[in-house]
Amino acid sequence: MEPRAKEQENLSRLERAAQQTADPETLEQKAKKPEEKFRFRLRKQDVWWTVGFAAAALLLFGIQVLINWRLEWLDAPLRVRVLNYVRGGLLIFVMLTVANVIEVFLIGRIPNRVSRFNLQRIFRLVVVVAIVFVAISVLFVNWYAAVVSLGLISLILGFALQMPISSFIAWIYILARAPYRVG
Repeated sequence: MEPRAKEQENLSRLERAAQQTADPETLEQKAKKPEEKFRFRLRKQDVWWTVGFAAAALLLFGIQVLINWRLEWLDAPLRVRVLNYVRGGLLIFVMLTVANVIEVFLIGRIPNRVSRFNLQRIFRLVVVVAIVFVAISVLFVNWYAAVVSLGLISLILGFALQMPISSFIAWIYILARAPYRVG
């Protein structure tokens, strides 16, 4: 193959690659285009989730009131245990309702998609950790037993999950520092 023909072939490959990866709008066209404003949209599913969490919290509150009023025939320890479970469930559903409202109305209004996505992920992680703490406090009456049990479990899991945990910490670092961008 001649050097001239090879040069033409390489040039055509470069042009095809540029066409495949190029943005259809040039920078000049983007500069002329008016900037679109971010509009907050409330989705139906967000409303349904919020209403569902609030209804479940209201239902558990009603159950707690009924238990306090009418179930005196239950043993005292059993009644206390049932009340603790109902209060824990009530607290979890209240937390989910508040978290959903915060996520929809505060985080959902952030115009930057990347920041909104990262903040949603971190916020959901915080909510899950808080719910786990509430569940542990409801299940274990004595915190000492819960702490010892969690210590042993975390020791075992720490050795077993060293690599995934380091990857998770790296993910948090990447989210915080944002060296890579979506899109």
